[in-house]
Amino acid sequence: MTTNGLEQFAGQQFLNLETYRKNGQATPTPVWFAEDNGVLYFRTVNGAGKVKRITNNPQVRVMPCQSQGEPLGTWVDADAQVITGAEADRALALLNTKYEIPMKTMQFPPEVATRGFAVIAVKLRA
Repeated sequence: MTTNGLEQFAGQQFLNLETYRKNGQATPTPVWFAEDNGVLYFRTVNGAGKVKRITNNPQVRVMPCQSQGEPLGTWVDADAQVITGAEADRALALLNTKYEIPMKTMQFPPEVATRGFAVIAVKLRA
């Protein structure tokens, strides 16, 4: 991790993802993430607000943060998209490796289990 602000994410557990509502209002959300070849990946529940906002507007900002969103770096402009297939499988494997114990012990309500998960790729802008 060495270019366009990516280095600040090295060794971090959370990133603050700022997505935008249709009215332009910014909505920051801390998420677990994994990095691979300059791309930041996270997963979230299908149909979550952040998935809808990314689908409507892929322009986002990210910064490393603590679990409650307290800043640990500076905002970086990026583009996000929902991914599927082999790239999503690879991202999930990275997340499961990085967060093995928390992922195994997390209990999701039944409605989350039936909705499934979306995998998001975030690419920082140069």
